[in-house]
Amino acid sequence: MRPEYLPLSRLDMHPAYCPGSLTFLRPDAARAAGGREWPAVLNVEPTNACNLRCRVCPRQLYAERWGTTLLDMAVYRRLVTEAAGQRPLIMLNLHKDGEPLLHPGLPQFVNLAKKHLPATTVHLNTNGVLLTGELGRMLLAAGLDDMTVSIDAARADTYRRLKGEDLLAVVEKNVERFVVERDRQAAGCTVRVKITDRLVSEEEIGWFVDRWQGVADQVQIGGLHSWAGAIEGIDESYAGDGQRYPCPLLYYALAVNADGTVSTCNVDWNRENVVGDLAVQTIGQIWQKSLFLAEIRRRHEQGRWRELSVCQRCNFWRGGPAPEPGDSAR
Repeated sequence: MRPEYLPLSRLDMHPAYCPGSLTFLRPDAARAAGGREWPAVLNVEPTNACNLRCRVCPRQLYAERWGTTLLDMAVYRRLVTEAAGQRPLIMLNLHKDGEPLLHPGLPQFVNLAKKHLPATTVHLNTNGVLLTGELGRMLLAAGLDDMTVSIDAARADTYRRLKGEDLLAVVEKNVERFVVERDRQAAGCTVRVKITDRLVSEEEIGWFVDRWQGVADQVQIGGLHSWAGAIEGIDESYAGDGQRYPCPLLYYALAVNADGTVSTCNVDWNRENVVGDLAVQTIGQIWQKSLFLAEIRRRHEQGRWRELSVCQRCNFWRGGPAPEPGDSAR
């Protein structure tokens, strides 16, 4: 194993987040967010459509069951307007199940967030296929703070096996051009490339690190999970002490789906833990008054998480620290 592997997989990617994560807050940041009348993190999905068919993504199942859509700009504007009246979000993630670059209004999404929520880190995760020179310039000019490109391969044949398309060279060129444009604009956008362990060999992870060190700002080696059992053949065993603590995300994060419904987290790809709808509610109303959200927290706190279909086969929660005694968002 190359000596760079472990340090890079434990990157400090954001001061409020646990090392190696842009999902779980550090305990001190989570405590500061607890008890607020509004979440500290929002995941907003511009679209659930995608241009790839990745082996370990449930998005195709989602599309077959629910169809694809674009998040309505009016819904997004209302959300940003509401957020402007609250304590600043720690992070606004403009992604969930789909490929955000497919939304034609994505630069406007970023611009509205940075105009009205200047203290919030605006981040997106993309496969990079559509990161053209013009779109890259627009996202940088709009004020994008942080971008993760999920490349997942250092070899063309590996990329084709995992993504279903022969586009590795296209993505690599797009990322390199984006970095050059970022530097030309003197923009403050962090560029991160990601590869997922257990999908490739340690040797290829080493090649990936060598390929991107000195080009991207960060190289992330991410973990693999089954999206609550949606992807077969991935071990989701509860190894270790067997103690399951309440999922930390329940106390500081929400996920807005492209149709305007609101879920507890990004793992809820199949809309099973929908706790509200922005067509008739605000984020504040959902966070403070959703009976289902309160019940989901209660079941976790009482060890009854197996009663929740999204949670019963999920081990994603293990990526975050256990909540401190008394921690609560209610």
